[in-house]
Amino acid sequence: MSLKEKDLFVSEAEMTFNSTSRWDDLRKHARSYENELDTKLVAFSKLGNSFAQDMERDSAPLLTCDNIFDTMSVEIESILGNLTSVNDEMADLLGSVNTTASMRHICQRHRDILQDYTQEYCKTKSNIQAFKDREELLGSVHQVNSFKNGLNNRKQDFFLKENENIMGARYKRLLSGRTVSQTTLSVSLWQPKKTCTHSVVV
Repeated sequence: MSLKEKDLFVSEAEMTFNSTSRWDDLRKHARSYENELDTKLVAFSKLGNSFAQDMERDSAPLLTCDNIFDTMSVEIESILGNLTSVNDEMADLLGSVNTTASMRHICQRHRDILQDYTQEYCKTKSNIQAFKDREELLGSVHQVNSFKNGLNNRKQDFFLKENENIMGARYKRLLSGRTVSQTTLSVSLWQPKKTCTHSVVV
């Protein structure tokens, strides 16, 4: 074997070793992200059940639930992005070195897992968002109904006050009329009567 052939052999061996080492690192990262996603998605699913139970009880979800939903969404999407990058690197690595059927199977398996987790996340997030949208809609309806009830109550109060004013005015007029009549009667009773004197002819 010539020196050039030896150098080429060594170079290929080093490349294979480096690629194998990189492949192992990528697989390790992929499994780590997958385990983390599994834990996060279980908690995310429980959060969705909490929203559903609140809707069944016709009670508004707590503000903390909304904050948790936003925080968990950001975290899960970040991990999904990292796992996607790792899978892309694994696919690129397969195209640059001699691959085996086992490596191709492993790469496809990680892609399937990523797809399953992505679908599960999107489904759960969609369900929770539907609960939130429904709650906001019901809240708007309640606000409109409360506003209408408030208007009706104010109208009723206005009519009652007007009726009270009218009845009060009538009562005052009636009372005033009675007072005048009683005053006139009292004056007529206490007014001295005029006596008529007649001359007597003898």
